[in-house]
Amino acid sequence: MQMTVLKFTLQIYTITYKIYMDIRKELSKRLDAEAKRKGFDSSKIASLANLPSEIVNDYFEGKKEIKFEELRPICDTLNVGLMWLLSADYQPSHLLFRALPNQDLTKVSQIENAFLIVNDILPPIKKNAIPVLNIEEKDQAMLQSTIDKIVLTLRNQYSTVEKLYLAFGIGILPVSAGDNGFDAFIMNFGKVSIVCINRNKPPARIHFSLLHEIAHYFWHKNQDIPVDNFDDIYLNPQKNISDKNMPEFIANKFAQQFIFPMKEIEFIAPKWERESSETIYKWIVENRTSPEVLSFAIFDNLKFRPNKIPLITTIIEGIKNKAGIGLGKDRTVIDFIEKQGVELKQSIYKNKEKFSDNVWAKISTTWELES
Repeated sequence: MQMTVLKFTLQIYTITYKIYMDIRKELSKRLDAEAKRKGFDSSKIASLANLPSEIVNDYFEGKKEIKFEELRPICDTLNVGLMWLLSADYQPSHLLFRALPNQDLTKVSQIENAFLIVNDILPPIKKNAIPVLNIEEKDQAMLQSTIDKIVLTLRNQYSTVEKLYLAFGIGILPVSAGDNGFDAFIMNFGKVSIVCINRNKPPARIHFSLLHEIAHYFWHKNQDIPVDNFDDIYLNPQKNISDKNMPEFIANKFAQQFIFPMKEIEFIAPKWERESSETIYKWIVENRTSPEVLSFAIFDNLKFRPNKIPLITTIIEGIKNKAGIGLGKDRTVIDFIEKQGVELKQSIYKNKEKFSDNVWAKISTTWELES
């Protein structure tokens, strides 16, 4: 009998120890994932968290006994909630923070943390069919041709970006991040998708960013996507598109071609240098866009023609000189994102009692609920 009890006790101890070690291992995976997407290594975390490197390294290697007084400053440095990191509901995010300045990294992290708290009370996306695109395709001409077919279908159903967002039920959170802050990013969790957009950007840039982010919703929900990354793929038509840059390339082209479909640009591209300033100005204003987007559309058309291709910088300079403006100033898109933001905030206000005063204060400040 005594041997049986001892054997049972050892089994319980073994199981408990295994569970504890599994928790350490899982925690190390989660810390590693958060550090990579924030662009931090263990030495930087140790310095910012004011902890010895050995302690931080042991957490990342799954060797350290878990102590909240050590783990909390690590989480604070990574801008991730401690309880979320330890939660059974934890899921690694696909939002990358590379190349973000510190003020943007902190702000975006706080917005994402609040999203993870409130996502279960937010309106779900609508069940509309997602357009099919072979995201493994590497040929630029083939990709843009396929994107153009998708764009034409979508434009026939939803003629504007506003109608597109309403049709798919994607929420919009406008925040103030400054003229030099991030443009936009999308957050996905379960059946909820929210695009956070910087209201301080010009209307034309917001218009483009909304289209860019909905492309990520269509095709990249399970891929790592940066908050803000502009690739120079346009500047070199012979450059191969890397796997890392492919999502950004696709999203940029979708946005560009929704604004200027290929059939429309076919008539513009060959004669843009001969067009009057009034005509080019009209193209930009009526499409609620910028000289840069029109220039990229022209460049993309010309690069697949047999004639010599002008530099993209030459086209941009020529378009700007003719148009005489910087960016389209139509405020329709501004009014739209603010209206959608109010509706999103109302859905959170209805559930205010679910949160403690401290948590609500953080959500309210981060998501600018009082503005």
